[in-house]
Amino acid sequence: TREPKADDHLLMKAIAENVEAVGEADLTRHDTLRGRIDDYLEMSSVFAVDDTVRLEPDFHRMFTWLLVPFLIAGILINYIPYKFVGRTAKRLTSHPVQAASFKLGLGVAVFSGWYMLLTAIFALTVGGFLNTLLFILVMLFSSYAVNNYLSQFKLYLLSSLWPGSKKPLDILKMIRDQLIEELNSFRVR
Repeated sequence: TREPKADDHLLMKAIAENVEAVGEADLTRHDTLRGRIDDYLEMSSVFAVDDTVRLEPDFHRMFTWLLVPFLIAGILINYIPYKFVGRTAKRLTSHPVQAASFKLGLGVAVFSGWYMLLTAIFALTVGGFLNTLLFILVMLFSSYAVNNYLSQFKLYLLSSLWPGSKKPLDILKMIRDQLIEELNSFRVR
């Protein structure tokens, strides 16, 4: 498999320019490649694999299983504000750059308010300073875990626990590597 390089951004920019140039010169080859890329992205989305992360799980199996309760808690805690921010930004913005800035600002406000609301509810129902402090720490760590490790956990599940002999992650890696090789062959400039 291909190792990430420091100049991946420059490589991707050059590949994009080359694909565009080939598209102007050879429309059939361009359309075929575009279809293969779309198939790869669709397959990634079917298995809920983020196409911006490496396709190799980065952590040990024991760490993965210790993280599961925090991932579940993080998903439960953050699902409502996450969906609210995404849907609101989609409705109120039209340009991707504008949506990203809007999501950031709205997310800071909504998640802060949501965490304060959950903390207040917990403090009023369970009570106790230490209990509330422990709840805040678990809530924040669970949110951190979901944000930073959920994609890696999905990759781990797809690579380790898939029942068939051909694992989806291996197929995705093979298709990705083939696409990268073909995109590299487009060097026309």
